Amino acid sequence: MKCPKCCLSKSKVVDSRINAPKRPKMGWQYWVKKASKSFDWYTPDWRARRRVCKDEGCGHRFMTIEITVDDLTDALTDAAQNGFNET
Repeated sequence: MKCPKCCLSKSKVVDSRINAPKRPKMGWQYWVKKASKSFDWYTPDWRARRRVCKDEGCGHRFMTIEITVDDLTDALTDAAQNGFNET
C-alpha cells in the first residue's frame, strides 16, 4: 500500500489487531476501538493494521482497516436501507 502522505513509497505493516482492547488509550488502541465500533455491528471479520512508510525521509505512520469487499458492500447496502446509527 502506498503512503498517503508522500504517495511515493510503499508502507509496511508494523502491527495488526482484530479486536479492541477493554480499556483503550489515545493512540493505536483508541483507533482500534473506533474500528470495532464501526464494523462489529455487521461483521467481526476485520483487521486494523498500523503501517509506516518505508521512505526514511517520510516515515509517516497511519492505520488502515481491512474488511472484505462483500462485507463492505453488504454493510453499506444495509445501512442505506435501514439507516445507520452511530454510537
